[in-house]
Formats: sequence, structure tokens, C-alpha cells
Amino acid sequence: MELITVFSKLDNSMQESLFFSAEGDGRPLLVALHTWSFDKENQVEYLLPYVKKENWNLLLPNFRGPNKGYNPECKKACGSEYAVSDILEATQYILDNKNVDKNNVYLFGGSGGAQAALLAQAKAPELWTKSIAYVPIFDLKMWLDENLEKRSDFADDIINCLGNYEENEEEYRLRSPMNYIEDISRAKHLKIYVGKYDDIVDVSQGIEFFNRINAYSKTSNVYFDFFDGGHYVSYEQIIRYFNGTEK
Repeated sequence: MELITVFSKLDNSMQESLFFSAEGDGRPLLVALHTWSFDKENQVEYLLPYVKKENWNLLLPNFRGPNKGYNPECKKACGSEYAVSDILEATQYILDNKNVDKNNVYLFGGSGGAQAALLAQAKAPELWTKSIAYVPIFDLKMWLDENLEKRSDFADDIINCLGNYEENEEEYRLRSPMNYIEDISRAKHLKIYVGKYDDIVDVSQGIEFFNRINAYSKTSNVYFDFFDGGHYVSYEQIIRYFNGTEK
């Protein structure tokens, strides 16, 4: 895979992504986002074999790295305006500089990457031909409360990235897809997978998000799959959705 760097207009830094180029011109572009605790390398082993088989282009943005306190950029990770801007700027760089099919630009994220995918979907609904958010975090305050109750390390991660809720309520709001119902409802085609038995992100978040989307618009192209499973991603299902063999 090729390492590319893209200029961030928000803080004048150079931000890294990985890019795999399909054979031939005008092939689809899949933008895949790393999970909560990892960086741009996270999706290589999972997605590269599928992408090679489909002959798609693959972009893996770093978008400020893992949502962990040891990450020196953790304050700019975790769905911040910097992280979301990095995703969009890296995607636009590929569209401007590589010969890809601009009518087939796919967006995927799982878990923490699904949170970021929903935020990128909200920010630029016209950009993505199809999008998938698999077992996403919908609301950071809800998730903080869940993890404080479970005494999970994820609570420390959230606080390291965003600070205490009482002092930074607005940041929690801005980084939570739950607060972008209208924008997300404008998606061209978005599929959200929620595990009924998810022990990392409680299904109640997905139910609340579904109810708000449904209340806002019963004709949106946002679709939900409440599947009989936990906190995992089916990569075969992702590929079938994007290549049109599964609706």
C-alpha cells in the first residue's frame, strides 16, 4: 500500500493515509475507517484481500489515530472536527489525484470507526454513494455512562480525548452522531448494523438512533439491521452490500 500525506487546513499539519490502487482506471473507491483503539493500519489485513478480489481502490485515513491517552493527538481524535476533516480531505485528495470512479465512493467504519463514519456522512452526505456504520457508538455521553458503570477502560479513553462531561458538554454533543439526525437522514444510501447482544455498545443506543431517524423521516435512505450478534463486523457482508449483491 502507498503512504500518502494530505495537508490539513484546520491546523496546517500533514496527515497520513494508506492507499491501495486498483488495476485500471475508473474503479470504485472504498474509504475504510479504523476502530477505536487503532490507527490506519487496522483495516489492512481485513479488507485488502476483498478489495483485491473486487479490484477496488482502498483508502485508509489515520484521522488522528487511536482514541487512547497515549496518543499525543488524542484530543483531536475521537470524532473531533479535525478527525472528520481529515477523512474528507483525504477522500477529496484521492478523487482529485487518482483515476477512480467518482460515482462509486463507499464509506465504511466499525465501532469507533462507525462513529466517525456517521459524522463524515453527516458532514458530506453528497460525497458517499453508499455507507456502512457497523456497531457504531451513537452517543458519547451515553457510552461514557455505560462504561463508568462497567468500570471499563473505555471510560478513561473518552475522558482522555474529550475531558470531563461536566466541563466539556458541547464537545460530547459535537462528536456524537445522535445529534446529526437531519444531516444523516440526507444520505444517498446508508446501512447501520446494530448487534442485539453487543456487550461493548448497548443496543439501546441503536434503538434510540433508529427511533429518531424514523421520527424525522420515514422516507430516508437510512436502513437498519438489528442482527442476532454482538460487537463484531462481517466483512463479507460489507462487500456484498457495496457490490450490490446484498441490499
